[in-house]
Amino acid sequence: MRRGKGRGSWAAPGRRSRTSSLGRQGPDLNGAGIRLEGAGLTVRGATSTTTRNGILGGRPGPGSDVVIEYSEFARNGAGDGFSHNLYIGRARSFTLRYSYVHHARVGHLVKEPRPGELHPVQRLTDEATGNSSRAIDLSVGGLSFVIGNVFHKGPKAENPDAIRVRAGGSDERGGRSSTSSTTRS
Repeated sequence: MRRGKGRGSWAAPGRRSRTSSLGRQGPDLNGAGIRLEGAGLTVRGATSTTTRNGILGGRPGPGSDVVIEYSEFARNGAGDGFSHNLYIGRARSFTLRYSYVHHARVGHLVKEPRPGELHPVQRLTDEATGNSSRAIDLSVGGLSFVIGNVFHKGPKAENPDAIRVRAGGSDERGGRSSTSSTTRS
């Protein structure tokens, strides 16, 4: 991990970057709390708030695996609908577990996680004041699993649905998802 040099608070340019106890970032609206530029990222015990994207996946490639656990991402986004709490991008797999993702500014709480993902025990919420678009946008397609989550759409939400499965994108794998033990309020 290194300083982001205007592209984010931190950049992960190498292979299998790891970080923990990241702390809160300031209002760097030019980039992200973490910008994934290399192949693979593991984030544990991190908090990212008030950046353009909490994590922005650049072009890590098909061999990249992203794991986020025991972390909080809140109030990220520029309010334009094109920036999100977590924008994973082009990774082989994405695992999000034991985390609290909430109050994205108009964008999605989690955008474009890759096929094969597993989301056990999350809290993805807008609560009373949030205005995020969707909790999860699975627009890339492929088989995805959403297990043991709590979703809450706030009264100011941009879209009525909490999860979108392959509504767009150029992937030809189709959209299939499985949800289990998930609560939506």
